[in-house]
Amino acid sequence: MGQPDGLSNIHIPGLIGLIICLSLYGITLSQTIYFFISFSQSQETAMSKLLVYGLGVADTIHAYMVCSVFWDMFILRRLPQSNNLHSFVLPWEMGMAFLIAAVMILVVQMFFCMRVWIFSNKQWPLVIIIGVSSLVQFATGLQSAIRMLSNSQVTHVLGGHRRETTQIQLICGIICVGTISCSLVYYLNARRSGMPWSEPVVSKLIAFAINTGSFLCVVTIGNLILFQFDPASAAIGPHIFLCQLYANTLNAALNSRKRLR
Repeated sequence: MGQPDGLSNIHIPGLIGLIICLSLYGITLSQTIYFFISFSQSQETAMSKLLVYGLGVADTIHAYMVCSVFWDMFILRRLPQSNNLHSFVLPWEMGMAFLIAAVMILVVQMFFCMRVWIFSNKQWPLVIIIGVSSLVQFATGLQSAIRMLSNSQVTHVLGGHRRETTQIQLICGIICVGTISCSLVYYLNARRSGMPWSEPVVSKLIAFAINTGSFLCVVTIGNLILFQFDPASAAIGPHIFLCQLYANTLNAALNSRKRLR
C-alpha cells in the first residue's frame, strides 16, 4: 500500500525546501563563526552575543528536525518492516520545526523593531505596527505548530479549511518586514549629514535594508501565493526555510559592521 496523496504530494517541494534549508544552515554557521571571531575582543554586548549564539543553536535544532522529517518519510517508511498506517501521519518533528521557526522569526523581528525604535527617535506608531504584526505572526505560527503536534494526520494539518491561520501568519510577516525596511530606509536617508566620510556608510546601510527587506518580502509573498493555490504541497517548501532567511539577515546586519568600521 502506497502513501496517501496528501503526504506524497509534499515530497518534491519538501525536498527542495530541505536542500535550501541545509544550504542556509551552512551560511548561518559561517556567519556565527565570523561574528565570534570578528567581535570576540570588541566591546560587543553580552545580549548581542547571546542572540547570535541562541539563533545558531535554534537553527541547528531546526535543521535537525527538518532532516529527521524527511529521513522518516524517504527512508524509514520505505523499509519492508515499516508500518504503513504511519504513512498517514506527519512526523512530529515537523511540528517542532515550525514551532522553532516561529520563535526564531519573532526574535529577529523584535531585534529590528528595536532598531527602528532607536533610529526613529522612539516613534511609537511604527513600533506598534511592527510589534503587533510580529506578535500576530508568532501567535498564528504557534497555533499551527501546536495543531500539528496535537494531530499530525495529513488531512487535519494540510486540509484546505486549515489554511486561514497560515495565511494570516504570512500576511502579518509581510506587513512587519515591509514596515521595518521602509522605516529604516526613511530614517537612514533623513540622517544623511552630507559629510564625505559618512555618505558611503549610510548608502551601504540603506542598500542593505532595501535588499534584505525586499528579498524577505518576495519570498514571503511567494509562500503566500503558493499556500493560496496549493496549500497541501508546494507551500511546504519555502515554509521550511523562511525562518533561516530571518536568522541570516540578523547575522548579516551584525557582521556588516566589521566592514563599515
